Formats: sequence, C-alpha cells, structure tokens
Amino acid sequence: MTAAAAGTGRSAAVGLALVVVLAALVGLVAVTGSPSSAPPTSSFEPLPSSPGPPCESPLGICPPPDVCPVATRSFSAAELERIRPDVESLVDNSFYSLGIGQHTFNIDLFPGREALAAELERRFGDAVTIQIGTTRYCRGPGHSARCADVQGAVALPDGLHLALTLDHDRLQGTAAAGDGTLHVRYDGPGAFRLETGQPIVAHLVKPGTRTVVGTFTGMVAGTGLGLALTGGQERSIDVLIGLARCDGGLGSALPPGTYGVRAPLGPDGGPPLYLAPEVELTIE
Repeated sequence: MTAAAAGTGRSAAVGLALVVVLAALVGLVAVTGSPSSAPPTSSFEPLPSSPGPPCESPLGICPPPDVCPVATRSFSAAELERIRPDVESLVDNSFYSLGIGQHTFNIDLFPGREALAAELERRFGDAVTIQIGTTRYCRGPGHSARCADVQGAVALPDGLHLALTLDHDRLQGTAAAGDGTLHVRYDGPGAFRLETGQPIVAHLVKPGTRTVVGTFTGMVAGTGLGLALTGGQERSIDVLIGLARCDGGLGSALPPGTYGVRAPLGPDGGPPLYLAPEVELTIE
C-alpha cells in the first residue's frame, strides 16, 4: 500500500482510505470553581438546518447510491502490481490515498480532479476504483454525498471564548484542505478542562446555518490535547478545513462563492460540545 500526503501549511497527513471526519467526538468537560459553583450549561443556537431528510449516519455522511458496475472488477494482485508504477506516476501528488484492494486499484483523489479521474479510467478501465472527495467517479462525475448538520453549542460557558482564524480567506476549490487556528481562552472562575484532540477538523457551511456543504475526506494523523485553562490563559489549536463537496450536488468540488467555516470543540472521541463563531472563506 502506498500513501502520499499533500496539503497546505499545517494540514494533517492523509492516507489509506476514505475517512470522513466531521468533528471531534463524546467525552468529559469539567469547569471547576469554588465548591458552591455549578458547571455552566449551554444549548444549541436555533440556526437553520439543511432542507430535506436529515443525514443521520453515525459517521456524519450519507453517500449517494453507488451505481458503478462491479461484476468485471476481478483483477489479481499480480495484475494490479504491474500497473502500480503507471498509476502512481499519473496521480502524482493529487491523492489522499491509493493502494491495491481486493480486486481493483483503489484511488482517493483531491476534490476537483475529474479530468485526472477520466484519464485514469481511460488508461486502466475497471482495474481502478476512483473516489474524488465524497463522490465516486464512474464513467463521468458523480453526485457528492450529503453531510449531517454541524453540531455544537454557540452559547458558551461563562468565561470561555473561542475564535477561529484562517491562514487564507480565499482558496481554490481543488485544494486538499485549508488551514487555520482555533484560539481558546478562559477567564472565568476556577478552571476549564477538556481532553480534546488536534488538529480540529472544521467544515464549510451555508452562511448563517448548520448545513455542512464541505468536509475533509482524508485520514487525519492527530494527537490528543489536554486543556486546563485558568485566569485568562489561552491555547491555540491547529485547524484543518475540509473543502470536499457534500451537499448532494454534481461533482466533487464546491462552486465558487463565499461560505462559512465552523470549527467545533469537543472531547476526543465524542460529539462536539461548542462551535466557534463563523468566519468567511471564499472558494475560487
């Protein structure tokens, strides 16, 4: 199995398989103060949600029907090994992952690489199975998956402040990902404690809503991160911004336009607890 990673700035390494990463997942948050103080509570802001039936997959993504024929995909490992050098040369640095599967060469390309997918299919036919972002490429561009609405409260506990900054506020829609920083500051009583992870994966949304239209589809090589903030302390966390289309539209790249970026904060291994204020990102 061969994996390569390409991205911008501090983008996390990616590899092996389509892994939709929609947010940090459930655990424990503790805000401690004097013995008489109670942990603050928060609730979801009533932002508009996506129209139509909600995506309720536990992975946060509902893929479109797979209409690609599979009956002829029965290549041996030896046959696939023979084409490996040519496949790797053609995809260059435009992929999240590639490797030999059970009967085909599996390739996961960056968004917007439909022309490359067409050339791969022309040269190698049914010997390749091609994914581009959240879409399948099969004799032409496919429809993207639909993502679940982003979760997390925007009403934060007293003293907790979240701010997202982007390395670049304009990106090509064919980029592997964007980069940013989540600034976490606490100036309330006692301490704010959270066992989270880094980098945080942020998503593109329709401005002013929870409707996710862009996500990250590579594997994130992250680490755990313990937050323990008191007395005005601040911590910065790297953010990876997913750009792969997931609104059910045709093609793997989002149309040019201005989108919102929502970065969640939550425990490592559980759903998001809080959302940083939305910032704008223009896709060109």
